[in-house]
Amino acid sequence: MKGIQFLIPAFKIVADQEPSAVLDLLGDGERRQLLEQMTRDLGLTNRVIFHGWVTADQANRHLRQSDVFVMPSLREVGGIVLLEAMAVGLPVIATDWGGPAIHVTSDTGIKIPPTTREGFVEGFADAMLRLARDPALRKQMGEAGRRRVQANLYDWAQKTDRLIEIYKETLAASRSV
Repeated sequence: MKGIQFLIPAFKIVADQEPSAVLDLLGDGERRQLLEQMTRDLGLTNRVIFHGWVTADQANRHLRQSDVFVMPSLREVGGIVLLEAMAVGLPVIATDWGGPAIHVTSDTGIKIPPTTREGFVEGFADAMLRLARDPALRKQMGEAGRRRVQANLYDWAQKTDRLIEIYKETLAASRSV
């Protein structure tokens, strides 16, 4: 569950306070019609854009044209898309759970704890408003995110090297038992 059903009501709070805010949603899914109806019901038809499935190049272009990346997923084990957003210098807002909780720090973005539904929605709205109103903070977090991705070298070669190290450590430990 990517959590878009929480993001749209959170964005309604933002849209009511920030007249130029726009929410771009990339991707498709079986719940799209329900989410589009939610958007219509909340009067956000001209402020929430459903782009549907996009290529990797198109997604990258959208990231580079954005101010903030928001991911309210409740079941995100990895969160690679957060790293992609951070790599292009975007501050991120994500659920304080699973992979996103590991990747996002207070320097690179804002984590929202999944407490109650209302608290979750309000947390995302507050975070979006905070970043919408503070360009310097967006820039600072975006730069910190880019540095974090570069410093941690989130690439397959590094992951493979680390896995080999772990296997060697595990084998050495099992032999000494």
